[in-house]
Amino acid sequence: MVNMSAMSTQTLRKYHRSVVLRLIADGATTRTDLAQAIGLSSMGITRIVNELMAADLIVTRGKRTNDKGPGRHSAKLEIRPDGAFFIGATVSAFTTELVCLNAAGDIQCRMPFSCEDVSDADAVVEAIATALKQLLMAEGIDQSRILGMGATVAGIVDQANGLVTRAGYLGWENVPFAAKLEQATGFDIVIENLANAINMFSHRFGLANGYHSTLLVSGGTTCGSSFAQAGEPLRGHTFEAGQLGHTRVASGDLVCSCGRDDCLNTIASGWSVLARSNRIKGRTFQGAHTNQYAVALTELLAEDPSEVVSGWLRDAGKNLADATAEACLLLNPDMVLVVGAMAVSPDFAEGFRVAWADARLGDVSTKPNCEIDTAPDVAAAAHLAMDEFFFSPKLTLSRFSRADARSRLG
Repeated sequence: MVNMSAMSTQTLRKYHRSVVLRLIADGATTRTDLAQAIGLSSMGITRIVNELMAADLIVTRGKRTNDKGPGRHSAKLEIRPDGAFFIGATVSAFTTELVCLNAAGDIQCRMPFSCEDVSDADAVVEAIATALKQLLMAEGIDQSRILGMGATVAGIVDQANGLVTRAGYLGWENVPFAAKLEQATGFDIVIENLANAINMFSHRFGLANGYHSTLLVSGGTTCGSSFAQAGEPLRGHTFEAGQLGHTRVASGDLVCSCGRDDCLNTIASGWSVLARSNRIKGRTFQGAHTNQYAVALTELLAEDPSEVVSGWLRDAGKNLADATAEACLLLNPDMVLVVGAMAVSPDFAEGFRVAWADARLGDVSTKPNCEIDTAPDVAAAAHLAMDEFFFSPKLTLSRFSRADARSRLG
């Protein structure tokens, strides 16, 4: 809970400004709506609204009729779409893509970027910076209106310090990813674990909207998870929460990237399906081959699978569902969200759904609702930047007057 009594006048003003922006984005359309929601005087709200309008972040559109009696009509307030922009970069085995959102939360443009060796973090940063420059030039986006950039990584992320402490599937360890991106792009950066970012986005805009706590499980090249309560992810003491793929199952003939042969990854991941179908060489997961695994899995999922491969996909779904049920006993979510590359496979989805229906939690825990999301939003990383730098006291309005001045002079 925010302790407003401990804030300085300036800090409190920035906090109220961020709340006003969020409320307008969520549909509070008049100054009266805002005053009632926040508890500020009409004069205080008018002052904040005028500041935001002067910065071209909000606009008025028409009038709203006062249905409760006589008096003047109220102007409707809206976020100005071109008032600000936010960049998102996703780095995982399956997705290396840039997305630009406008201030209304709409995708302005998007572009995949390529990096031959994702295990080289510096090469990934260079690829992002090069693609971003091309994207912004092609779209003619006013860079002075870009407030920041969010980056999501399939790995262990220390968000506060901007570090990717470990990303075994990418081959990264203790990479100061935020600092590298900031130096390469010139933008303020916020980074987050990919599963956490998708979970937070889904809580606000997607299938998890309206639920209190969500367990997100991912079936891709490897297995992962994220648990969020009221939209805030559980990161753990060393930011390592959510490593569902490394939970222990029966020993087998495949060896996970962690060196064990009894990880869930060995029986429920896309990599395990590839290994069993002889689509890849070797029985041990190699981080340097992550790109190859992703390509091979994409090709496999695009085919009409043989009966044998269909069985392995169903088994993978079943095994992930069983592990998810066990996790529900610990976390007690009211929503389970299944994402990842294999979510598009009818066989995988069938295996998961059948096992989930058979899972018995009723004696000790209430079974949550479960949804399989075949197309989680690609803009989750950009929404990180929006939350961090727009719907936040970090927003500095003076930057817009300086940018306008530079534009006029130049």
